[in-house]
Amino acid sequence: MKILKLFLICLFLTSCANKLPEDRFYNLDIQYKEKLFYGQPLSGNIKIHEVTAKGILSGQAIAFVDKDDNYSSYQYAYWNQSPDWALEKKIKEFLIKSATVEDVIDGSNSISDFELYAQIENLEQKETETGQIYSNISIKFSVFDLNRRKMILLDRYQSKKELPSADIDVFVTTINNDIKEILNHLIEDLRGRLS
Repeated sequence: MKILKLFLICLFLTSCANKLPEDRFYNLDIQYKEKLFYGQPLSGNIKIHEVTAKGILSGQAIAFVDKDDNYSSYQYAYWNQSPDWALEKKIKEFLIKSATVEDVIDGSNSISDFELYAQIENLEQKETETGQIYSNISIKFSVFDLNRRKMILLDRYQSKKELPSADIDVFVTTINNDIKEILNHLIEDLRGRLS
């Protein structure tokens, strides 16, 4: 009996010594930097509808796709906020700070001049058959002019960049830069369609 107790105590102490890695949380940390945009801003306000994402992309898991196109997520590494929710906040910030719209309104019952929809289609680290590692992002945007009853933008913005390694910090930095570029292109396209 003493041997069994001693064995259980040793087993418990051994399991305590082998701690699991701590969870790490990452942000979509996209900072708007003042930039000169050409073209005419939208005359009126815009309502940003809830940004959507499917499957693993709608949660806090950081996704990767292996060479066989199987989706998975990193263990112990998560988005601090789900990317769809964080992207919605960043779209609003970019539209206001770039003076592309007069106002961004909230609420499903609010009356707006324009409506913006966005869907995250890809936001992952991808491994190719040859072992190369890429960041892969694709966001589909559509914007409607409710006064003219017309779609003024329907486009998919994509970025795929080779990464030097599968390091999660490199991936997150690359994704943040890619989303910033995508949002800048969105603003340029919106202004260009109205000039």
